[in-house]
Amino acid sequence: MSRGEERYHSEYRATPARLWYPTVSYTIASAGLVLRMATGGVSAAVTVPVALLFAALLVWMFTALRGTATVVDERGVTIRRPRLYGGDIVVAWTDVQGIETEVNRAAGMRGAPRLVVVIYAAGGRRRLLPYLHDRDGLDVAQEVATLRGLWTLGRGENWVPSGNGADGLR
Repeated sequence: MSRGEERYHSEYRATPARLWYPTVSYTIASAGLVLRMATGGVSAAVTVPVALLFAALLVWMFTALRGTATVVDERGVTIRRPRLYGGDIVVAWTDVQGIETEVNRAAGMRGAPRLVVVIYAAGGRRRLLPYLHDRDGLDVAQEVATLRGLWTLGRGENWVPSGNGADGLR
């Protein structure tokens, strides 16, 4: 199926605010440390490499946050990750064994989502779907219903998921 023939395509990414808060905070903190080193008598031979390291880490952090997403279409689910983390993970609907909403174990942390969505791939491998959560006002129940509908279509008309999220045939 070509890109033009797809009828469904959805991407879940970090919102601009969620992307900028950590990068701006990191930039201010690292710039403050470098400035303190420079004015505190630390030699340029130490200060400059530290500043370059902080700049490189900032670029890496921004790229990692920007490059991570969940992409859903009629072929399956793609978890976009930077190459440093092993690159994209593509799970075809025929390989999905379950789609579940789970309570986030880190939900007590400030700003952490309460509900997250996971898929179980062939072999029972659990995969968290990045940015598919309730933190930014997303209707998780509706999104999961849509995913399950696409999953059912992707498996074929004679297939229905069993009650426990495991693979099942009618």
